[in-house]
Amino acid sequence: MSAKIKILSLIGAAFIVAQSVNASAIEPPNMKLITDEDKIYFGARLDREQIEKLQHVINPNQTANQPCANAAEITKTLRYLKEVTPIFREASASADISAYARKYSASLTHELDRTSKALNQMLSYYRKACAGGKEVASRPD
Repeated sequence: MSAKIKILSLIGAAFIVAQSVNASAIEPPNMKLITDEDKIYFGARLDREQIEKLQHVINPNQTANQPCANAAEITKTLRYLKEVTPIFREASASADISAYARKYSASLTHELDRTSKALNQMLSYYRKACAGGKEVASRPD
């Protein structure tokens, strides 16, 4: 497979991942408005592992009600968000991609920032519960 096709496949996967976003968070991208330049731009910046992690952040699996395990998973997710959020922040101002992709990137950046804030609050809760050896019946509100 040529490098260009691999890149287009990779970015296509990223936008497909984003389609699983719940409606209250962010609208899925309109693939008819995504240009080849958009696909190349993101394909050069996101690797397959980052795309898979993005899918996990957008559509998380239920985790066990064990505070130490939840704290560890949240810590990993926060590290990942710190890594990829700047890519979308930069894209929101890039002249190398379509106006649609810039606008979508800005929306996704906003959503990832909100997710980071919420996860940081949850992390504090789970760390305290883990340190106290308490089992948590459910997540905090």
